[in-house]
Amino acid sequence: MDDGFLELVRRRAREREARKSLLVGYIGSRRAEGARMAELQHLLPALSRSQIQVLLRELVRRGAVHVHGRTKAARWYPGARREDCRHAAP
Repeated sequence: MDDGFLELVRRRAREREARKSLLVGYIGSRRAEGARMAELQHLLPALSRSQIQVLLRELVRRGAVHVHGRTKAARWYPGARREDCRHAAP
């Protein structure tokens, strides 16, 4: 393979991980009240809503974040969902 192509793939992978790290950090800073999708869209304005959702799904699979609620009322919280999770309703 071309070295330029490999470097491009590596750079994109680093950018993807940096975006996920940014999401986890922001969601962690909103631990008490949770983060809304609109806030996350402002945090990553170059990404579409669906691109952010893909990153969030990956973070959910890792146990880095979890969500409460649906649609515009949904709030994102740090860590995996637990049985004793008692976040306030939005």
